Amino acid sequence: MVYVAAPQSEHLTLGRLSVAAGKHTLIEKPMATTADEARALTAAARNAKVLLMEALWSRYLPQTSVVRTLVNDGFLGEVRSVVADHGQAIPGYPDHRLHRRELGGGALLDLGIYPVQLDSMVLGAPKSITAIGGLLDTGVDAYSTLVLGHGHNVQSTLTTSLAVRSPSTAVIAGTHARIEIDGSFYMPTTFRLAGNDGDAMVWNDPTGVTSMAGLSWEATALAQFVGEGRTESPIHTLDETISILETLDEARRQLDVFAPL
Repeated sequence: MVYVAAPQSEHLTLGRLSVAAGKHTLIEKPMATTADEARALTAAARNAKVLLMEALWSRYLPQTSVVRTLVNDGFLGEVRSVVADHGQAIPGYPDHRLHRRELGGGALLDLGIYPVQLDSMVLGAPKSITAIGGLLDTGVDAYSTLVLGHGHNVQSTLTTSLAVRSPSTAVIAGTHARIEIDGSFYMPTTFRLAGNDGDAMVWNDPTGVTSMAGLSWEATALAQFVGEGRTESPIHTLDETISILETLDEARRQLDVFAPL
């Protein structure tokens, strides 16, 4: 197994080398800087018949399993909205990797992927994407708000920033109830299931695994998938990885991230 944890600008090259060597490959999120790069990695891995997986650790946390079950079993009714934010005050301008375009920097790829993946898990790929925001003079996106349309009466609002630290909370709202995930929603945390009548129940993670130790859930899942002979994660498929990057591609296009400096 090879774990690619270099800056995202190197994911395509290093991922291809790993797959070509016949190694199961875990690539830190985002798997690549564009959907086309992710497609190339996916094709190479499928040809080599090795496991390829994006290291999107939030998908493997206990809370995510419970949230997914509540949504899929209809406890919320029909889901109408996902509202989520992720902002970090990234230091060291302009030398930090997230401030550097040549290293695949920017808020959306590294931070915005968390709210976008939550929206994707709950509602699937959006039918429309509207993005507003601003760029640094290094050419990377500094902040943005994405409004994702998922059909009639279903709309999500996702924000990200590398200029300020935000609460990083999330809400999944349905016609019968909502889930309020405490910050940081992408890490081990608690959430509330609140009904329209005002009643609420609080879920607390019973495992005692906190903070970055939550990466262990991803590692355990990876080992299980390899042992089962899988070539991708059934919880976060390669097709969904590509779809999420397509959303990020379009948002970055609207922000003019790809324009020459």
